[in-house]
Amino acid sequence: MDLVAPAAEDVHVESHFTDSLLALDALPSEARRLIDVGAGGGFPGMVWALVRPDLEVVLAEPRGRRATFLRTVIRETGAENALVAEERDEDLPAEGFDVAVSRATFPYEEWLPRGARLVRPGGVVLALLGRRDPAGLRASEGRAGLEVEGIHSYELPTSGARRRVVVLRRAPA
Repeated sequence: MDLVAPAAEDVHVESHFTDSLLALDALPSEARRLIDVGAGGGFPGMVWALVRPDLEVVLAEPRGRRATFLRTVIRETGAENALVAEERDEDLPAEGFDVAVSRATFPYEEWLPRGARLVRPGGVVLALLGRRDPAGLRASEGRAGLEVEGIHSYELPTSGARRRVVVLRRAPA
């Protein structure tokens, strides 16, 4: 369905599936309800739903073709803990989730307030980063009402590409 850029199959496996699996270690163990904003091809949210059946995963994807693809994946895999919300993040209810994640959808400093709006007080926003620091790192967290709780770093096994997940906690009520 042309949801990701053309590449060799092994490149897709590492850059999408393996990357999603390694980023999962940043997910707080107490998380029960997660939203993946701009879910696209299902990375990381759909992968996380498959390996964490205890986790309710909402895949927010406003583009119809991608939302249809995600519904097909849910049906084909039997992932009863995943559902698609075919709407934009600003149309979703505020404070409805334990964790919000978005991969390559928004710049860092734009993602933080969007993610913070979606998580409950005390909830977590995950920011998936590549090897370069984004604009606003260590400057825009406070404006979004978030505090850096930690950074989960890992390396993709074949390419050696370095990745990080910034774990940001919203202040409790």
